[in-house]
Amino acid sequence: MKSLFLLYAICLLAIVSHAQVLKKLGGDLKEDAKWKLKSKANQKMDQALDTLLSQPKKIKGKQKTKGDESVSAEKPSQVVNQTSENNEPKPVISSNESIQVNAIVGDWKLSVETYDENQNKKLDPQEKAKAFSNHFFFRFNADGSALVNSKATADHAFKAKYKLSKRKDLQFLSVYIDGDDNESPDGLGGGYYIISVDKNELVLLEGANERAIWIFKRS
Repeated sequence: MKSLFLLYAICLLAIVSHAQVLKKLGGDLKEDAKWKLKSKANQKMDQALDTLLSQPKKIKGKQKTKGDESVSAEKPSQVVNQTSENNEPKPVISSNESIQVNAIVGDWKLSVETYDENQNKKLDPQEKAKAFSNHFFFRFNADGSALVNSKATADHAFKAKYKLSKRKDLQFLSVYIDGDDNESPDGLGGGYYIISVDKNELVLLEGANERAIWIFKRS
């Protein structure tokens, strides 16, 4: 009888130990995926910095930075829709326009990446011609929640939150991964300037070094 009880106790202990190992393994895998996501964003900043250092230095006048003006997800700013002379729609925002939260709501897949070579915070034709393929994923919801993935899919994406503010006369996007206490004040990748957005395309300039330009397509 004692042998049977001892055998039962050993089996129970083995089951509990196995469950704890699986729980720890699951937590480690989740943290590893978060690390990979942040590493990719940091890698883009490093590549942009390397590109900057490899080019001749340019003397530029410093621009006076305006204070951040937060834009609430619940109360989006009004946008003036404009059309060009040939009746083609212009981007929803430009350097001096505000953006509706609804303009970025939806799924966005990174199509190509390039660099702001002349540092004018615009996507120029010659810069777009040098773009190369890359992958990343954002989902922005109207309530301020988001999904982020280093792969071009919502599958296994991380939950996040985002906010819009204004910086250097441009709309600024900050994305914060849920549960990440080590995130920078400006969020993932140091935040992103929104260069332009329309119903099909979202163009972001990473905020840390202000060099890498990400061109997303709506999916």
